[in-house]
Amino acid sequence: MKLPSPPNVPDNALRRYLRLLGEAVNALQAGAATPAAPTPSNPGGGSSSVVLADLPPEALAPQRHAGIIDEAARRDHLHPFPTATQVGADPAGSAAAAESAANSYTDGAITDEITRADAAYDAIGSAATAESNANTYTDNQIADEVSRADAAYDPIGAAAAALSSANGYTDSQIAGLTFPYDLHAFAPGAPAASAVVLHAVVPRAVSIADNLAGSRAHAGVAATASTDFDVLVNGVSVGTINFASAATTATFSTSGGAVALAAGDRLSIVAPGSPDATLADIAFAILGAA
Repeated sequence: MKLPSPPNVPDNALRRYLRLLGEAVNALQAGAATPAAPTPSNPGGGSSSVVLADLPPEALAPQRHAGIIDEAARRDHLHPFPTATQVGADPAGSAAAAESAANSYTDGAITDEITRADAAYDAIGSAATAESNANTYTDNQIADEVSRADAAYDPIGAAAAALSSANGYTDSQIAGLTFPYDLHAFAPGAPAASAVVLHAVVPRAVSIADNLAGSRAHAGVAATASTDFDVLVNGVSVGTINFASAATTATFSTSGGAVALAAGDRLSIVAPGSPDATLADIAFAILGAA
C-alpha cells in the first residue's frame, strides 16, 4: 500500500499526522474500519485499545506500587481523604484532651509545685535573712573572731620573738656547749702481762669526769682475784679500773679529779703486770665530752 506524503505542516502537527497514519495502518492490517474522528473522550481521534476502568479508586496503602492492570483511569476519578492513622497523626480528640487536662491544672496546684521546688533548695527569704545577719555583724565581733583564730595557732609576735632570741644567742654561749666524745676498746681472751688494751689520741680538747663517772667496763669471764688496769695520759697514770674477785663489771677512780685532754694527748689503758688467771674478753667504754 502506498502511503500519502505528509503535508507541509509544523513538527507537532507532523507528529500527530504520523501517529494517526500509524493507527490507520494498524487498523487496516487488523481489518478495522477507518479511524474514528476525534471526540471529547478520545481527543486524539483514531482507534484505541485502551480500556477505561469503572471501578472506584483503590484505598491508600502504606507503600507505593506501580500497578499491573491494563486499564486507565478517567481524569475526574477521586481518592478519599486519608485517615489520621494513615498519615500517622494523633488519634482524634487527643489534642483536645490534652488541652482540657492543662486547663484543669489549677492555680493552687501550680503554687504547690513552686513551694515544693523552693523547699528543695532554700526556704523563701533565707537569703535575705542571711544577708541581714551578715550586715549586722559588727567590726568588734570580726576582730574577736580573728583574735581567736590567731590564738589557736600562734600568739601574735611569737615568731618575731623567737627570731630575736635566736639572733641574741652569743658565740660564747654556743662555745659553752659540749658534745659526747666516747672512747671504746675490746681485749679478746685473757690480756697478757702489761698489755695495752686501749691507746687513743684525741684530735680536740676532751674532758673526762672525776672517777671516770659514766664510764663502763665488762668482762666476758669473771676475775678470780681483784685485778687493776692502769689509766694513763701521755704515759702518766691518772686513774684505775678495778675488777673485784668474781666480778664481771668494774669500778673506776681517778687520782687527781677530772681528766682534761688537750688536742693531741694520748689516753691508754694497760693490763696488770701479773694477769688474773681467768679474767678475759674485756670491753671498755670511757665517757668523755668535747
